[in-house]
Amino acid sequence: MKQVFALVVLSCVFQSCQKDQVTTESFMTATVNNLSWVSDKNMAAAQLDFNDNTNGHNLSVGGHMENSLTDGSRYNLSIGVNSPVSRGKFYFNNTKEEASAIGGVYGNVITYKMNTNDFLSSSINGFVEITLLTDHEVGGNFEYDAVSYTKGLDRVPIDTVKVRSGRFRVPIVMVSGREWTAPK
Repeated sequence: MKQVFALVVLSCVFQSCQKDQVTTESFMTATVNNLSWVSDKNMAAAQLDFNDNTNGHNLSVGGHMENSLTDGSRYNLSIGVNSPVSRGKFYFNNTKEEASAIGGVYGNVITYKMNTNDFLSSSINGFVEITLLTDHEVGGNFEYDAVSYTKGLDRVPIDTVKVRSGRFRVPIVMVSGREWTAPK
């Protein structure tokens, strides 16, 4: 649920981005179920939340797409690192549908399918690689499989979304808890 909240918060603050903080145009792209996915312009951003338990900022990155792909679905993607953020490669450590706790790395997909219900898919494997980290922007690569489950106590996998060749370079639009200075 925390990932959904973070994605909603990110969606709300996307429009508040100040262009002068980012040195190049921001983007978030991927191949989703073998289809080319690109976040809408100014609809991809990052948020940093200070975590007292780890004494560092956790990272959430999200991208939003309004138009449907050729399969009739719309996808919103998010990734997160729940440990002090730094450059490097972080592997997802989810073994089932759950919000990652301290040290967790996760990815989510919200799928809006034409004439059907919406799905929230949580990552079961993959990685986030942070290659760019400044006071005002973050960038890198990501890849994961995300699974949707039936509702109720006996949760059964019903759909898998394959996210491949993900790339992002987005502004950090919100910092909470403590001031943020990128590690050198």
